[in-house]
Amino acid sequence: MSTYLQFIVLGFGLAAVYIGLANGLLLVYRSTGIINFAQGAVAMWGAYVYAQLLIDGTLVLPIGSIEFDKAPSVPAAWQSAC
Repeated sequence: MSTYLQFIVLGFGLAAVYIGLANGLLLVYRSTGIINFAQGAVAMWGAYVYAQLLIDGTLVLPIGSIEFDKAPSVPAAWQSAC
């Protein structure tokens, strides 16, 4: 039963991210009438940061990067990417 609860909590977190992205995209489209493709690029950058943290422990910033001695755990990588 606890596994189901964990997946429900993780699903709520992912749903919150999707809702935030969708609301931002809708707000920009409604106010300007133009689809904002840059919002997808920003979301992709967050995914790239998360992947690099898990692979080799490099925190990629817009200017430069920070290398850690070892790759952090999944929750720490997730918190840094958000």
